Amino acid sequence: MESRNKTHFHTQGFTMIELLMVIMILSTITLIALPQFIDLRKDAQAASAMSFVSNLRSSIVNKKTQIALQCHQSLDTWPRLDAILMNDITEGGSPLASCTPSEIPNTQERKFLDKGVTPLPTNPYNNRSDMKITTCNDLCTCPDEAGYLYNPNTGLIGHKLISDECSQRAR
Repeated sequence: MESRNKTHFHTQGFTMIELLMVIMILSTITLIALPQFIDLRKDAQAASAMSFVSNLRSSIVNKKTQIALQCHQSLDTWPRLDAILMNDITEGGSPLASCTPSEIPNTQERKFLDKGVTPLPTNPYNNRSDMKITTCNDLCTCPDEAGYLYNPNTGLIGHKLISDECSQRAR
């Protein structure tokens, strides 16, 4: 009877080596997978910033046309940065604005984006969420002065680090 109890005692549970092997395998998988998940977050932030710039760029072109048609300005007149940041082409009635509230009485038609422009999404590449005027005509060569750059002479808006065109040139 004694021999039967001894053999039964040794067949239960995992050995220490088996447990250590499982821990090592799980640790290795974690070390390999974790950086990929971190990169996905940065990619999502970049996609969000690119989407914002694309939507705002389209809106700026639309407002340029609106300035020409409804406000009787030159076709070369681009919206001012203040108008973009205020999300109001009339800039709240400012005398510097390209359009007056009487020329565009509907407040919804004055907006660049329905949800508003500010707060600007953080540019994931330089962690800035400001917008500055630039004289640069090529985003790929502009200095890194702000989260977003706007050229009121050409309507160019964006940042070299979130521009598809610049990343394609770099390849």
